[in-house]
Amino acid sequence: MKKARILELGVPLFLIGIAAAFLWDARTLPGAGFDRLGPAPIPRLICWCVIILCGVVIGQVYLAHRAAEAPTGSPDPDPDAPGAPEEDVKPQPVLALIMLGLTVAYVAVLAARISSFALATSVFLLLTIGGLNRFDRKGLLLALVIALVMGFGCQYLFTEVLVIDLPTGTE
Repeated sequence: MKKARILELGVPLFLIGIAAAFLWDARTLPGAGFDRLGPAPIPRLICWCVIILCGVVIGQVYLAHRAAEAPTGSPDPDPDAPGAPEEDVKPQPVLALIMLGLTVAYVAVLAARISSFALATSVFLLLTIGGLNRFDRKGLLLALVIALVMGFGCQYLFTEVLVIDLPTGTE
């Protein structure tokens, strides 16, 4: 097995181990006191989400490894097919710096309470997802949908369900 394949399996397995340890420790958290949910459900939910997502990654690695071993009948394989040889990915330091700058600006906007959480998060996600997709039209439309759902959905979740005070943009 290639070194990259071992790393692709090792990282999710390591994260599953960490999530399982936190899940085991979360069983000692007390029940609900004054708030609606109590302290235990959110850490448990996050741990289960990490375990499930890591399981998905392990499944993808397995399927890609299996597809790479399978003999292909066509002389010209599809470059986008699972298990197809990957092109070398070149580092993009400018894009990384732009993403870092956007993240710092997002945190600064929230810290200074310049904008509401929902609006700042929506704009941040639109710019980062759009930037990573090179502002492709189809990708930009999907980025807009994701940004609005996540921005305003998280605002509702944090303020109405979890009762957390978020920046409102007005002091």
